[in-house]
Amino acid sequence: MATKNDKNVFASPWNDSDMVLVLEGRELHVHKWILKSQSPVFKAMFDGHFQEASEARITLKEKYFQSMVRFLKVLYPSSMFGETKSPLDDECWLSILALAEEYQCVNVIKQCIDEVKITPQNALQILPYAVKYHHTALPTIYDVINWSAPTTKLEKIVPEIESKEKSNTMLLTKCRFLESAVVKMQDAIISLIGDFLKQKKIADDANNSLSSTKRSLDDARRKIKVLDVSSSYPMPLGGYPIYSYGTSAQTYQDKTKADCRCPHSVGVPEISKTKNCLDCKEKYKESFLVPIPSCQNTQIFFSMLRSGDDVTTALKGW
Repeated sequence: MATKNDKNVFASPWNDSDMVLVLEGRELHVHKWILKSQSPVFKAMFDGHFQEASEARITLKEKYFQSMVRFLKVLYPSSMFGETKSPLDDECWLSILALAEEYQCVNVIKQCIDEVKITPQNALQILPYAVKYHHTALPTIYDVINWSAPTTKLEKIVPEIESKEKSNTMLLTKCRFLESAVVKMQDAIISLIGDFLKQKKIADDANNSLSSTKRSLDDARRKIKVLDVSSSYPMPLGGYPIYSYGTSAQTYQDKTKADCRCPHSVGVPEISKTKNCLDCKEKYKESFLVPIPSCQNTQIFFSMLRSGDDVTTALKGW
C-alpha cells in the first residue's frame, strides 16, 4: 500500500501491482484489473491477441511520463491512495483529457470536467469533450461561452463539434443570451434618455425664465434711460451700468436661444428628427458620447440606438 508521503506511488511495486508501463525510460507499476475496468483500450490490449496480452512490461511510445502519472492518479480509485491523491491541477487537465479520450476512459473525462473550474480561458477547449461524453456539464459551459466567447472563436470551434445538434444548441443558447442583453441594454438606454430629457426640460425652463427676466430688466433700463435724457451716462441699476449690460443680455440670448427653440423629444422613436437638430446632437454628445470610447461621433451613437431599437422592437413583438 502506498504511503501518504509517496510523491509517485507508481514508482515501485505496490499493492500487488502486476504490470509495468515504461515511458521515457522510466517505470510505472500498475494493476491490470484497474486499467481493464476503466479502459476498453487497455482491456483489448490485455485480453486480446495482441503481444501486450502475454507481457508484464509494456513500453508506451510517444507518451509523456508526468502526464501519464497524472492520468493514472485520476484513473485509480481514490481509496487506494489514502491522502496521497492530489486534486486536479488546472495546468494538467488538458493532457489528462487527451489521454482519457485516447484510452476511452469516460469516467475519467467526466471526473476531469467536474473538477476543473470552467473559465473563459478553457471553456472552448473543454466543450468538445463535454459534447461527446458529459452532456450534463454543457449548461455550465454554455453559460461561460455566452458572456465570454466571441463569435470569431466560435466559428473555429463549431466545425470540430461532431454533434450538429449540440453545436446548434450552443449557438441558439448564445443567441438567446445576446437577445436578452440587447433588450436589457435598450431598456437601460431609454431610461437614461428619459432622465436626460427631464434634466434638459428643467434646464430649458430655467433658461426661458432667466431670458424673460433679462428682457424685463432691459425694458426697465430703457425706460430709465429715456427719462434721464439729460445725463451723459445712464443711472446704474443694481450696481451695473446699463450700457454694459445690454451687450451681455444680447450675448446670453444668442447662446441660449437654440436650447429654447428645440421642439424635439430626444428619444429613440424620434431619432430621425433629432439626428438633424444641432442642439439635440450637441446634447447627446455631451451627455452620452463622452463616456463611451467606441462612440467617436453622434452618427455612430444614433446608429447604435436605431439598431438596438429595431432588434428590441422585433423581440418584444413575438
